[in-house]
Amino acid sequence: MIAKIIPQSSTRTQALINGEVDFVTNFYLALNDLPVVKANPKLQLVLSPTPPSMTFLFLNVKRKPFDDKRVRQALMRAIDRDVVLHTAFLDVGKVGIMPFPAQLAWAANPDIDYRKMYAYAPDQANAELDAAGFKRGADGTRFKATFLIAADDKDGALVAAAVKSMWRTIGVDVAIESVDRTSATKRMYDDYDFDVFMNGYTSFGDPALGMARTWITSSIKKPFGNGSGYSNPQVDALFEEGEQAVGREKRGEAYRKVQAILADDLPVLSIREGAYYDGMSRTIHGIEDEQFLITWRDAWRDWRQQERQQPRN
Repeated sequence: MIAKIIPQSSTRTQALINGEVDFVTNFYLALNDLPVVKANPKLQLVLSPTPPSMTFLFLNVKRKPFDDKRVRQALMRAIDRDVVLHTAFLDVGKVGIMPFPAQLAWAANPDIDYRKMYAYAPDQANAELDAAGFKRGADGTRFKATFLIAADDKDGALVAAAVKSMWRTIGVDVAIESVDRTSATKRMYDDYDFDVFMNGYTSFGDPALGMARTWITSSIKKPFGNGSGYSNPQVDALFEEGEQAVGREKRGEAYRKVQAILADDLPVLSIREGAYYDGMSRTIHGIEDEQFLITWRDAWRDWRQQERQQPRN
């Protein structure tokens, strides 16, 4: 096997189309390139067997007015997540309906459904912000918010633009700030110099491995940990119980309890439950069941199929 480093997303996809590479993993295959790959008869899109994941909007609860859960709930109600899924993620994946990915069925709380709890309702969000004491000023603005994104995050830019438009209707003036990835990570997880930012977290197949870091106090100021700065001793205790308990039923009971708290506090907004596709040549086989990072140990090429695909002079 020969691996190539191709920094540019569009160049990677073009190399796949041209037959210069046989495989581009989902992590490096841009969503807006999926239709192009799908339409090419020599290529295939394969749903990657990655662990369940969630795209989150982190709200900086260390800053006002995001320290008020009434504000956070109103902001959630003012996002049309179906529109965001369609415009930013091209309907790949599903709208997030609870703090954890619903695919983690044994840990999911069936009583939590953000589609019902926080259905898109800008009029209600406006009323809730009024009731919370955040009145509109003479220019119609209640408060300002900085949506920080990494410059190389195309999905984040699309989500930020959608949120900016939606929150404008409830009097929140969003400024989108794009910085390089290193600076964004430092500002998000170390300096907490932002109001809103987006990031996707894998569950690694277990809430203790991938989800707990999103909310537990010990993950504050850790890269790709607790980005909101939220701290709740009851939440910490339930996550510890869920990790230490014996058997999925006992563990699931703790996780269902913690999600009920998180769904009310909303330091983090669940936007999209992920689905990811690898792009590859139709001649490649044997990697269909590999998890997350491909090892290629069982991979093989159908040379006869490749010869049938070659153009004839």
